[in-house]
Amino acid sequence: MGKIAVAVIVSSWVVAVSILVNRIVTEPYMDEIFHIPQAQQYCKGNFRSWDPMITTPPGLWCNSTSIPKSCRIDMGEA
Repeated sequence: MGKIAVAVIVSSWVVAVSILVNRIVTEPYMDEIFHIPQAQQYCKGNFRSWDPMITTPPGLWCNSTSIPKSCRIDMGEA
């Protein structure tokens, strides 16, 4: 099976599951109430802002972007 076919199948599955979850769980769940405002601050370029209620350090997010490169996984080009 080609890469494009796999991407289409996986994307379709992710979209379908996301729609199903959002229909069942209509209110923010788990820690979204903390992460959404934090993400909004980062989108504004305010990288010094930090909500102490978030227990995951931002470095873990940055480090996770290097995993595909270190494993030589081809993520495609944007």
